[in-house]
Amino acid sequence: MSGSTAAEAAQLADALAPMTGAQAWSASLGLGSMLTIDLGGQLDDRFTAGGQEVTRLVGEWSLWIRLAAWRLEDSSAVLAGSEDPRPVIAEEIAVLRGRRVTGVTVTPPALETVFDFDGIRLLTFPVSSGVASVPGESAQAQWSLWRPQGDIVSVTPGAQQAWIVEPSKARARMGNGPA
Repeated sequence: MSGSTAAEAAQLADALAPMTGAQAWSASLGLGSMLTIDLGGQLDDRFTAGGQEVTRLVGEWSLWIRLAAWRLEDSSAVLAGSEDPRPVIAEEIAVLRGRRVTGVTVTPPALETVFDFDGIRLLTFPVSSGVASVPGESAQAQWSLWRPQGDIVSVTPGAQQAWIVEPSKARARMGNGPA
């Protein structure tokens, strides 16, 4: 499989650029090393879970890292990594709250992405080549970003279409990440 080109990486960075200036108000650890960050304005998200209607706040921008390794660092130290003990991660990701996105960088061929939050960098990188684990199924996205205009940007390493923008059918998050 071929990786993404510099042009594709630049196009993805352009698709993410409008999130610059959005302020993180929530950073949460999900199952395993899954990480969610809500940014920008707060929206009511209503959905049904277990037969009950549930309402919760989500960001107008919502980043969900699920099948990628990640690392949080500043200019002098690594603060946390996706495989650190959960209590360490939970404590360190709090540094993102209140910080604004000041830039996004995407590097080919695997579309490794760096989200810069006022000097605190969140680096994401795939842990697989993008080959589906079950023949006939497509590879899963390493991370997704819900945008205010109602669509989702998803990045899947090594796939024929390494990143896509598609309409969001719902703002709800099912389980431990956006749906």
